[in-house]
Amino acid sequence: MPVFQNSFLACVIGVWLAVWTIRYRGELDYELDSTARFIRWLIAICGLTLWLKIDSQTLRITVGLTGMLFLVWPNTAYHLTRLLRFLRVLPQAKLGKADHGDV
Repeated sequence: MPVFQNSFLACVIGVWLAVWTIRYRGELDYELDSTARFIRWLIAICGLTLWLKIDSQTLRITVGLTGMLFLVWPNTAYHLTRLLRFLRVLPQAKLGKADHGDV
């Protein structure tokens, strides 16, 4: 199992670096506030950790890809946080650099 986990980690880092280069050069990222950063890392870590533990293939792929999506593309957390604020699940952000208006 350790060999599999090392190759999994190498794949995750490889994908993250490739996408980071695209995001960085294109200046594509929104600035994340602390809530969006928390949501991003929570979903990324939980998704990638649970991916190794789940037996169901369909659920495993869904959870793993969701974790990977939030890791490599932070704008996903930005848009999810905006949606949750629009639905009033999360409190509205304090006005600042990371606030880009309503949904």
